This record gives sequence, structure tokens and C-alpha cells, in this order.
Amino acid sequence: WGGGTLDEYIHLEKEIAAEYGILFMDAYTGSGIREDNAKEYLGDGLHLTAEGAEMLSDFVAKYLETIIGE
Repeated sequence: WGGGTLDEYIHLEKEIAAEYGILFMDAYTGSGIREDNAKEYLGDGLHLTAEGAEMLSDFVAKYLETIIGE
């Protein structure tokens, strides 16, 4: 339960997904929502604001387009 950094956790998730042949969408590094802009996109530090939801949905849509095509 825990131990390590969020970056280490994400790296491990990627490795496990690759090992099992599962798609892995890294919204942590790809969505554009970061610690330095979290107040704008995460209203309470966890839940998305309207702007954050739009930013995340744009990321997911672009990711899916790369996987399944337009």
C-alpha cells in the first residue's frame, strides 16, 4: 500500500499493461493538467472543474482517435 512516487506508480502501470497487452492511456502526463495549473482545472484539488473536464475529454478523444482512427 503505497511507497514510491506517482511517477513510479504510472511507470509500473505502463509496464503491467504492456505485459498483458492492455491499452494504457496516461492522462497524468498527457492531459495537460499538472501541479502548477491544478487550481484552474481541479476545483478542490481532486475533482475537475468544467474547464478541467473539457481539457480531459479533449485528451481522451485525441487518444482514441490515434487508437481507432477518425
